[in-house]
Amino acid sequence: MAGMSATGPRSGPAAGPVQQGLKEALIETLTAILSPVQEVRSAAEEQIKVLEVTEEFGVHLAELTVDPQGALAIRQLASVILKQYVETHWCSQSEKFRPPETSDRAKAAIRELLPGGLREAISKVRSSVAYAVSAIAHWDWPEAWPQLFSLLMEMLVSGDVNAVHGAMRVLTEFTREVTDTQMPLVAPVYSIRTRSRAVEIFTTCANLICAIEELEKGAAKALIFPVVQQFTEAFVHALQMPDGPSSDSGLKMEVLKAVTALVKNFPKPMVSSMQQILPIVLGFENLVFSIFEFVHTLLENSKFKSTVKKALPELIYYNSKFKSTVKKALPELIYYIKVWTANPQQFVEDEDDDTFSYSSVATEFQNESAAAWKVHEACMLALGSVKTIITENVKNGRIQFDMHGFLANVILADLNLPAASPFLLGRALWAASRFTTAMSPELIQQFLQATVSGLQDSQPPSVRISAVRAIWGYCDQLKLSESTHVLQPFLPSILEGLVQLAAQFSSEVLTLVMETLCIVCTVDAAFTTSAENKICPLTIAIFLKYNNDPVVASLAQDIFKELAQVEGCQGPMQMRLIPTLVSIMQAPSDKIPPGLCATSIDILTTVVRHTKAPLSEMLVCQAFPVVAQCTLRTDDNAIMQNGGECLRAYVSTGLEQVGQWRDEQGKSGLWYVMQVVNQLLDPRTSEFTAAFVGRLVSTLIARAGTELGEQLDQILRAILSKMQQAETLSVMQLDPLLEFLCSLPGPTGKPALEFVMTEWMSRQHLFYGQYEGKVSTVALCKLLQHGLNTNDKRLQDIVVKGEEIFNPEEGIRTRSKSAKNPERWTNIPLLVKVFKLIINELSSVEQDGEEAADDEDDEEDEGLAGQLLSDLIASNKYDDEYYEDDEEDDPDALKDPLYQVDLQAYLTDFLTQFAQQPCYSMFSGHLNDAERRALQSIGL
Repeated sequence: MAGMSATGPRSGPAAGPVQQGLKEALIETLTAILSPVQEVRSAAEEQIKVLEVTEEFGVHLAELTVDPQGALAIRQLASVILKQYVETHWCSQSEKFRPPETSDRAKAAIRELLPGGLREAISKVRSSVAYAVSAIAHWDWPEAWPQLFSLLMEMLVSGDVNAVHGAMRVLTEFTREVTDTQMPLVAPVYSIRTRSRAVEIFTTCANLICAIEELEKGAAKALIFPVVQQFTEAFVHALQMPDGPSSDSGLKMEVLKAVTALVKNFPKPMVSSMQQILPIVLGFENLVFSIFEFVHTLLENSKFKSTVKKALPELIYYNSKFKSTVKKALPELIYYIKVWTANPQQFVEDEDDDTFSYSSVATEFQNESAAAWKVHEACMLALGSVKTIITENVKNGRIQFDMHGFLANVILADLNLPAASPFLLGRALWAASRFTTAMSPELIQQFLQATVSGLQDSQPPSVRISAVRAIWGYCDQLKLSESTHVLQPFLPSILEGLVQLAAQFSSEVLTLVMETLCIVCTVDAAFTTSAENKICPLTIAIFLKYNNDPVVASLAQDIFKELAQVEGCQGPMQMRLIPTLVSIMQAPSDKIPPGLCATSIDILTTVVRHTKAPLSEMLVCQAFPVVAQCTLRTDDNAIMQNGGECLRAYVSTGLEQVGQWRDEQGKSGLWYVMQVVNQLLDPRTSEFTAAFVGRLVSTLIARAGTELGEQLDQILRAILSKMQQAETLSVMQLDPLLEFLCSLPGPTGKPALEFVMTEWMSRQHLFYGQYEGKVSTVALCKLLQHGLNTNDKRLQDIVVKGEEIFNPEEGIRTRSKSAKNPERWTNIPLLVKVFKLIINELSSVEQDGEEAADDEDDEEDEGLAGQLLSDLIASNKYDDEYYEDDEEDDPDALKDPLYQVDLQAYLTDFLTQFAQQPCYSMFSGHLNDAERRALQSIGL
């Protein structure tokens, strides 16, 4: 087939003296780039830029790349430059595009040449060609290159090892960048015959379709559901196939990953297949971790609970087989024990690891006679992991469990064993801290004493580390029960032990110590005040030493935050910390590590935010001017962004003090804030630098609106200028704002109001964050209400995009089609668009509520009454640490009454009232079916 031959390069379209001369010049230039002489290389690199803009440049690169007679170094270099050429010149819609765009004639020649390179024996050349083919397919397939997948499939079944690898490499690269419009054409192509890489591609496709489903409902039903049964049957066949020439553990592992992805992303169509798949999967002794991940995924979804229950005999049987397998691996397991003993950092990392590891079984076979204590350790781990559900259900009488007996006769007894394993002692300390609420006062005292003893320098590292974890648990639990007084006698010893550990270890252990030190600071204000002279210097020293570690730096910031909230610590802490931060912010950038200044500003922000007003003289007169000047003189995006947030904290917490402060020239603190605002809104400044400038502006206007005077106009003009190249939108009081926008010209010469409204309407769906979404949505309602109440002609005259017009005969719209046929939209009045967007927001919040309710139904469909303790342990998502806190944490947002608005109730009430307006029938005539259904859901 044309284009698949690798017998030699072709001369390209209209080959002649000029083209041949260009090709020879290109070869000479590539040869010069490989020269060891710097001057020769530099001149050649400049020459490449000249040749790059010629029409035949890409064609000649392709010819050189696939020429089997060419010099290997030239071929490899040509293939690399060809990849870059495709990225930058193939399509004008590419983010990396630089003119000129490759001509259609040159594109056709390159598409014909490249597939032959996929059969290349040299892997580096083959991989570069595959990347280029994938990049071209991203833009040209299927319209301009319809035969591509036929060529690839022929290679896959050709029996040529190189061709199969080349084709699979293309498919792998392509599926990583496949678009939602191309997926319907990609999904049905693959089959199990392409083995491990094909399964990997299928898994990638399945995960992508799941992501598409979140944005476009029905994508999974159209794309994945029709082929689930077909692929599941193929997967079952692959899992059943014995290891040999056509199957091995690697293939089975990829298949198991694919099945796990289907179960996780699309559980409903997989329910019927699990009865067949699970028994097969449990038999793979050499895929232990993949099996655990698979079973874990099943347990996370209540739909598969009955399937797992039916397979319990097999699970128990194979668990015993796994035990024998582990015994065979005894030397390796003993090695792990030695590693953990010698390297406490690794012990912490493995204990924190959220996946299955050998940590809970590794010591079992070190000494066969010690197996009994290992059972105790495993039980403590299991019960401690689900402590919340156990304590709640014991309290409610749903399960019977002698908690006191377990604590006193098992955990405490094991702690008193002579010559007990340090791993058992460590687990006992941790497990006890999980059940603080079930302890008697006497028992708490005994366990706290044991924990403090476990911190001592004479104890093994695993015991000391577990004692640190236990202290965190006691602090957390006793704070919840308001019983921290029982900790007070032990706090000095606890602090001493934590300080010793912080001085002796780094990395993972240090992180754990700092997390615990942070919560210890919250237990008793009087103790924290007395210990500030130890805690603060230690934290400053750790921050300066490990400032390049973002986790450690963040934990140091958390400790400073806690100290700032203790009134007795504020003065001494600021005396120690502020001079350090000021010196860092004043230091030349080449004299301090990268990122240190930005992090220091972040820490200062934390101190300002959590210091009770009024702010100290040190914060206002020393720190404020330095952070303002640091922000204004830098070109570092992180420093500018953090500096803006720090000044927002000053404005929010101490506006009056900032306004009263003056520099030597008499300029006020407010003047400096305005300079930073102008810098962040400068059109030349990166949009990412200005990511939070909207909140700074909003806070400034809300707190200092009357003091800004003419500077308010200056801010608004700067916002408008920034909007012409960014996605920032600020909403204020409507009438003055509308008047202001009408007085300024937009980028097209029309009033800026039209530009702002058009941008807002097109970007409403891009607002992220719970607070930002509420602000924008409520503003839409206010805008519509204002337009109707005042009959505002300024708004009525604006026309914006409505809905995209699709041609039913056009088929799927790919990039190549989009480039030739631009999108077409209906035009509708601005206020109608606002109405439609409000309905869309209602539909979104309703859908979020329904999905949350469905999740709760799935979790609670069988209830908890009468469950066995083992069932409760198997469902550890009831534990309080299972869920992550995704609440808004911005202090200014939390103060805004809008944050407390129930958006669904607000929109329902607004639309219900709007439906009573005489103009409602005119608006409703513009609605589509989905929008009508959304209104029907609230009775309209």
